[in-house]
Amino acid sequence: MSPPVVTDFLTRHPEASVDLRTELRTSDLVQLGCDLAVSALQPPDATLVRRRLGTVRPIVCGAPLYLQKHPALQAPVDLARHNCLRHPYAPFPDEWHVEDPAGNPVVVPVSGNLITNSVESMRSAAVAGVGLVRTAPFHIADLLASRALTPVLSDYRAQSLDIHAFYPSRKHLSAKVRVFVDLLVDRFREQELCLEPNFG
Repeated sequence: MSPPVVTDFLTRHPEASVDLRTELRTSDLVQLGCDLAVSALQPPDATLVRRRLGTVRPIVCGAPLYLQKHPALQAPVDLARHNCLRHPYAPFPDEWHVEDPAGNPVVVPVSGNLITNSVESMRSAAVAGVGLVRTAPFHIADLLASRALTPVLSDYRAQSLDIHAFYPSRKHLSAKVRVFVDLLVDRFREQELCLEPNFG
């Protein structure tokens, strides 16, 4: 298994330094003087340069304890009767967009008692049986493997999201940032299978 990309970069380039912030909104990129942001969300600043890294397809799942205590999920419309844990910066935080088995888009209004941009808080709440979570497969791969979380509505795939690297200007992009972006592109290519749900 490849080391985390930041670790790999610093190992290869020990003269470089990295200030890593998680859950930073891309709209803050220029204001905070950041060189680079990686996100599946589209920034409001249309002047940012973007480079596509890959595509992620979120997965909806819940803890066995939660699923035992709540109505069975047969179709996306059933999500309206469930407590759905939501991300505040999602393109449509109060809607989950999925595709039916024929590939047709389905939009489902959702609600719940937790909205957070913390991956750890979302994971903990989902495992504790607070509600259903919709997130990228790599955020919960270990929980799926241990069966702490179980996929639901497996016949209805969430709509995919493109992940981009965003930076303020191609003209003034430093050599080290360019090398880091190239490393990101290579790593996303290596990990492509981890970005799609696997129900096998």
